[in-house]
Amino acid sequence: MKMSHTKIVNKLLTSCSRLISLTKIGCIRFKEDTFITRFSSRSSQLFRKHRTFNSALISFSVLTVPSYSQHLRSNSMSNPDELRGPEVPLLPGQVLRLYSMRMCPYAQRVRLILAAKGIKYDLVNVDLNTKPDWFFDLNPSGEVPVVVYEGGHIYESLVTAEFLDDIFPEPPLYATDPLVKAYEKIYFNHWTKKGIPAFYSLLWSGYSDPEQSRRLEENIQVLDGYLKKLGKPYFHGEQVGFSDYMIWPWFERMPMLKDVTNFTICPLKYPHITAWVDRMWQDPVVQACMTDRKMLTVHYEKYRTGKPDFTIGSVKLTNNVVQDPLENLDGLRDPATRDRQK
Repeated sequence: MKMSHTKIVNKLLTSCSRLISLTKIGCIRFKEDTFITRFSSRSSQLFRKHRTFNSALISFSVLTVPSYSQHLRSNSMSNPDELRGPEVPLLPGQVLRLYSMRMCPYAQRVRLILAAKGIKYDLVNVDLNTKPDWFFDLNPSGEVPVVVYEGGHIYESLVTAEFLDDIFPEPPLYATDPLVKAYEKIYFNHWTKKGIPAFYSLLWSGYSDPEQSRRLEENIQVLDGYLKKLGKPYFHGEQVGFSDYMIWPWFERMPMLKDVTNFTICPLKYPHITAWVDRMWQDPVVQACMTDRKMLTVHYEKYRTGKPDFTIGSVKLTNNVVQDPLENLDGLRDPATRDRQK
């Protein structure tokens, strides 16, 4: 008995939904591009006029990009904790190399953009306690993130993220209206200049310091006000965008900050930022790039006491830590680990 086109569409839509769910929770691993290509080619003639099916197919392809293990999006064949120099060839399909560190929120900014764009890249986690001299040729400050692309190298998280957004324009993460885009930059630049220093000042104190807590809360209040005035669910508007990803890494670390200092964001006082955080946790890109809370807490407990271990979570853990006053939380340390050794 022949099935109608409508019934076939409905059955395939159900299958798509099931695959999306399984993929998002990590129960399915497959090469998305190959699957979508085959699925589309076999179905295009039959379903070309079915807008509902086409929309579901688009949703499926978007949702599965960030639902992979990060290795599929970056490098499933190489150890991300193996230190590879810029001269090491990329694997087929990879378009750039990212020097990162698991716990670094600045590097996470770049990983979020790469995930949102669906870019395949080679991920190299750098132990910032034992940086090789050649790394300073990529970034004189010896910090992550650093992106090596087509013979050049880019550093500074915001600069690198915008560079990637420029060379990989799809999907767009900024508003097309110049004025709206300018405001998006105002939002994350405020957090970068005011909110992040307040976050680290409280973390460095190691307890619920009233003055530092107040300072951080003031900047959270500013972001809450931005969202209230916008009247939109995200800083980008109706969807997650560039500005959201530039602010997010420190809010992902708020549970860790609670572990260390007992700081929390009051949902009654700041309902807009609280709702934004709840929505961001559900974003597939965020889910693909998040770091385990327990690892973050262990890392920052060591970090704030001047004994950082940048290899937590790596394949081969080391006890190579240095004991010196902490200058900041992005890899700038004393001359023994900041400067060239030769």
